[in-house]
Amino acid sequence: MVPRQQRAAKRHLVDRWRQILLRQVLPKAEDNGPPAEAKFYYNPSLKFAAGFLFVVGIILLMADYSPAGIRPATVFAGGHSFNGSTWVAGYWKDGAWVALANSYGTYNAYVLSLMVSGSDVYAGGYSVDGSGGEVAGYWKDGTWAPLANSYSAHGAGVTSLVVSGVDIYAGGAIVNSSGVAVAGYWKNDTWVPLSNSYDEAQVNSLVIVQ
Repeated sequence: MVPRQQRAAKRHLVDRWRQILLRQVLPKAEDNGPPAEAKFYYNPSLKFAAGFLFVVGIILLMADYSPAGIRPATVFAGGHSFNGSTWVAGYWKDGAWVALANSYGTYNAYVLSLMVSGSDVYAGGYSVDGSGGEVAGYWKDGTWAPLANSYSAHGAGVTSLVVSGVDIYAGGAIVNSSGVAVAGYWKNDTWVPLSNSYDEAQVNSLVIVQ
């Protein structure tokens, strides 16, 4: 239903209370006579229904003519913030900072991708562990989920996230034993490398089409 039709339907609902609470009876006018006078009769049996319709209609009209006219948007922005000694992963929700803990200790961590699915917030990136290695993974509602590194203890990172049903896809790259970044993605922690005819590569965007 288009907005104009929605507003018309809401006005109609508000006006219904008059037709229920007050019954208008117009006597038939005589030919060539003066206009008939309207008479109103109170209908007590429908008082409750009329009041209910009136209140609901007013609420609907107020919602339709609210300043925004729609539900206010929530803005998420992922990234990392330097606290003076360490880069802290996190995101801003409507301007308020939400820090994400590094499960390996007080080491650097970074958010490079952000995804909201329902009430869940997914933040992809990487955390530096105690050996200085970059561990790819994501936080789901603040809980860290590392992703498998098929090339042993070399660097890796998540740069894009997609949630599709019960599956989580994370695009990015892993540095192999030769020191070359290999593009690919994880599907629920299973690494899928992507061929590259050139040199180093990385996935920066991911789309799932069912």
